[in-house]
Amino acid sequence: MTTQNSRSIHPLRRELLELIKSDESILSFVEKSSLDGLWFWDLTRPEHEWMSDNFWKTLGYEPTEKQHLSSEWQDIIHPDDLVVVKKNIQKHCESPSHPFDQVVRYTHKSGQTVWIRCRGLALRDKNGKAIRMLGSHVDVTEIKKQTIALQKRNQTFEELENTANIGIWDLDLEKNTIWWSRQTKRIHEVPDDYKPNLATAINFYKEGESRSIITNAVEQGIHCGIPYDEELELVTAKGRTIWVRAIGKPEWANNKCVRMFGVFQDITSSKRLKMQLTKQHELLRVTLQSIGDALITSDTNGNVTWLNPIAEQLTGWSLEEAESMAASDILNVINEQTQTDLPNPIIQCLQKKRTVELEHSTTLLSRDGAKYGITCSVSPICTESEELLGSVMVFHDVTEERQAGMEMKHRATHDPLTGFYNRSEFESRLNPCLGDNRGVLTNYALAYIDLDKFKAVNDTCGHHAGDELLKQVSRLLKDNIAKNDVIARLGGDEFGLLLADQDEEHALAKAQNLCQVVDNFRFYHDNRIFRIGASIGLVPITRRWSSVAELINAADSACYSAKKAGRNRVFVWKEEEKRGHQRSLESNWSSRIRHAIDSELFELFAQRVFPLHSPSKVIFLEVLLRMPDGESNWILPDSFLPIAERYSLSPHIDYYVISSVISTLHRCQHLHRIAQININISGQTIANQAFIKKLLPLLNNTPYSIKEKLVFEMTEATITRSMVDSVAFVTLLRSAGIKTALDDFGTGASSFAYLKKYQIEQIKIDGNFVGNILNDQVDEIAVKAFADIAKLRNIEVVAKSVNSAKQLQRLKEIGVDFAQGYYLHKPQALGIVLDSVEEEVISNA
Repeated sequence: MTTQNSRSIHPLRRELLELIKSDESILSFVEKSSLDGLWFWDLTRPEHEWMSDNFWKTLGYEPTEKQHLSSEWQDIIHPDDLVVVKKNIQKHCESPSHPFDQVVRYTHKSGQTVWIRCRGLALRDKNGKAIRMLGSHVDVTEIKKQTIALQKRNQTFEELENTANIGIWDLDLEKNTIWWSRQTKRIHEVPDDYKPNLATAINFYKEGESRSIITNAVEQGIHCGIPYDEELELVTAKGRTIWVRAIGKPEWANNKCVRMFGVFQDITSSKRLKMQLTKQHELLRVTLQSIGDALITSDTNGNVTWLNPIAEQLTGWSLEEAESMAASDILNVINEQTQTDLPNPIIQCLQKKRTVELEHSTTLLSRDGAKYGITCSVSPICTESEELLGSVMVFHDVTEERQAGMEMKHRATHDPLTGFYNRSEFESRLNPCLGDNRGVLTNYALAYIDLDKFKAVNDTCGHHAGDELLKQVSRLLKDNIAKNDVIARLGGDEFGLLLADQDEEHALAKAQNLCQVVDNFRFYHDNRIFRIGASIGLVPITRRWSSVAELINAADSACYSAKKAGRNRVFVWKEEEKRGHQRSLESNWSSRIRHAIDSELFELFAQRVFPLHSPSKVIFLEVLLRMPDGESNWILPDSFLPIAERYSLSPHIDYYVISSVISTLHRCQHLHRIAQININISGQTIANQAFIKKLLPLLNNTPYSIKEKLVFEMTEATITRSMVDSVAFVTLLRSAGIKTALDDFGTGASSFAYLKKYQIEQIKIDGNFVGNILNDQVDEIAVKAFADIAKLRNIEVVAKSVNSAKQLQRLKEIGVDFAQGYYLHKPQALGIVLDSVEEEVISNA
């Protein structure tokens, strides 16, 4: 058998694919089966059968060794089991109510016996005759081995159950059935053939406090996953009132309780028997509570008594080798960062007689030299009288998760184009420098670097060339700074450089050297040569600076002065520069912004957002803002919004945009063609009470037909700035009938946490993740994780910055709901976009 890429698809497999498309019950069957193999059998031609690759790999064969013939598997199945299989197939074909589901033995290619759970579903023609069989194989060999190994223990436990008067019960919530062991029935004084249900089981408890306690305990177990252990009064079927100890533990799967199980003991006549059984019971209870991926138990001396297969795999020691060895000999844990040995947690637990948890940066060194990142806890096993019996250690392999977390952290703190720190991380690294200088110990200086003539390359050769130029200059800067210097890309063609252990004289010499290095650099593109240059603003970091923002503004101001003085030079910040330049620069900008608001000069643009999984006759938009520059060009928000926020003008701009959009929609003749229109809200706005007092009447007077289309967007940075204000603002919008969206999702370290705290309808994945989705597996995994978590919360997912058809197709496959980007639609004036909607309606008419 060859792979699907190198040969045509088997006809039965093709038929199965078509059936899955047309019959949801078949798809449901496949989805619910945990498959180690899949088969599809033509009952009209019994020798004709298709088996999946995993079918044979589970049995030790390469698919190329086997043919699609039923005789192939019949030759290696146990003869007795073959008889059972044939009999069950016949019964299932005759009556659909008879399930085809049995565990059978196959002979593995190695000669060993493999236990397989074989399940199947008969597919019938219009007359009800079975013509095909679809089935699955699941390897249950390990379960069977454990079952056989536990048979002797179970016999011993059953004898103990009878002797100690302890019964067992098991509640299956998916099937709504409850099972009582024989001893449980005897305690209730009911016949052996008695079949209880949850309601009748609860009604045996004495009416009043006991029944109320057990009812609440069961509900808490089912809904919250809380186990219980209660001593209660119970009235038997013969009317006798007895005291019982009822213990229950819930079992969860797929975020819901699927099963509860426990023990049931008559404690009326003998407390002495209860004490005799405490050791065994406590061992069972703690083990049930502690079982995880890997498990090691020890005696009171710290010697290993048992470890499960996963613990064998991670430590490199088998149970036979490790049993009775000191736990410290098989368990070698170190700190991931420092690579230093950590104390043995089992020994610590036994000494302290309390639960011990290892730090999050713990690494387990396996016997074979492999390293595993783990989370770990060790609990003591004690009797009610606090007699120590031993310990149980549970640990979980988090190597991949930890690596992914490190990658995500790196992306959250670094610029994807240059690899330098981003602005947010750079600011956080500047903070300690201000503190250090308050203590007079260390000299620092900040250099603000702005490339000269970068715009000429970008405008002449395009953004691709501009990106390549930034990469080359970044390498140049990195090669000419010290290892302890910190460099970041602050945005566009601007860089920040923190010079450590540098007084003003040495910092100036270093900055001038960088100027000279960039001046000597030549950028080659399409047979053209460009000379760049750099202007640098230099600020010595002293006690004078009270905040990072103030420090960066001063460096920016000095850089501006360097450009104004002729470019390609270093300008050292002086106090008088701060007072003069910054005041005039920002005052001019704030005046222009106020004038644009008062004169209604701002222009609303819009970019369309497209659904990915079904064609739509309605359109989705995001409103974007543009400011005129007085020369028939538009200024983008990145240039004027920071100034607006600094001068508290953001609430005025946001109100202008919201009211303008509502007014525009009032006039729109084809409002029904617009499904959604997103409006961005700044972080300053959400806490501004004057804005909120103006906004509420505006929204209350807006018709529902318009409000239902509005979605207010906030960035992660906005939420991070003020959690309390953000929650209050989202709650206010929800009460007014306005939906909310979280923009730039994924850029923060607590992105997933926001989905729990905020009732939002939509997230927009940051373009840095979408841009490399085809080339970077971490970005692809991140986008899929965002989409999967959002779906659990019923939140729509939008991918931003989509720039190719291949990206679009991959986003569809991942399950993203909407896409937005220049590849799909370049922003246009809002009026033009709405006019195109009307033109579509007219052309369709």
